[in-house]
This record gives sequence, C-alpha cells and structure tokens, in this order.
Amino acid sequence: MKLDETTTRVLTEIGVLPKPETVPAWCKPAFRPVNRWRHYGEMLSHTTKDPVPLPLHPVQAAEGIAVRTPEGGFRSPGEILRDVCEVYDIDLDVLCSGRRSWEVSAARMVASAVLRRRGMSLPEIGDALGTNHSTVVSALKRYSGLTLAA
Repeated sequence: MKLDETTTRVLTEIGVLPKPETVPAWCKPAFRPVNRWRHYGEMLSHTTKDPVPLPLHPVQAAEGIAVRTPEGGFRSPGEILRDVCEVYDIDLDVLCSGRRSWEVSAARMVASAVLRRRGMSLPEIGDALGTNHSTVVSALKRYSGLTLAA
C-alpha cells in the first residue's frame, strides 16, 4: 500500500512512522506503518485522516480508578467497570462486547489492568468482560508495554 504525502507527513509527525532519514535504505521498500497501540498521544482517524486525541492515556486512566473503598475493602468489579465506562464515555454493554474499535479496546485494556490490580485472576477478569483469559493476557501485555510520553 502506497501512502500519499499528507498521510505520510501526519504519521511521521505523530510518531507512527519514523523520519525518512532514520530508516535504512535496505528496508524502505518494505516499510509499513507500525503498531498503532504504541502511540496514545494522538491516533489517526479512519474517516478524516486527522490526528484524534484519546480522552485519556490508558496508564493515567488505570491509575486514576480506585480499587479500594474509603473503608479499605475492595470495590466490586461492576463498580470498577462502570468507572472505566465513564472515563471512556461508552456503555457497559459495549465494553463487554466483542467490538474491536480502538476506543473500546483501550477501555477494555484499562479495565483488565485495574481488575488485575484489584487481585482478580485472569479467568475472573475474562468472565467480567465477557471474554476468555487469553484475551485478558493480550490486553495486559499491551498495557504493560505502554508508558507516558515525557
């Protein structure tokens, strides 16, 4: 797939594509856009081709959701999932569905991280999100690879 100049410029500016001078000559013909999960500052909209900011970086969202009650006990998984839905402005039914849009996937990844921090097992998290434990493992691997940009 050949990218037009504007798309290439935007992808380079937001960090999805490396600057042309940093790519070795031997790999330029085969170069493709890289994994979009690494870049949460801005994402490329599929409809407008303009950078679209996420509502909140997943690491910030996960750290901002409380796992314990003020009394010191654990909050229920339902309360945690409702908080994640509120942060990402989606319905609980959508969060627990099989939708694969990046907004829902990011919210599901944050929910997995927060529920794991609560101490739930992988199958329990999968049951709460309507998936299986291998999906949760994948989400937690993606989450662990994220860092806040300086």
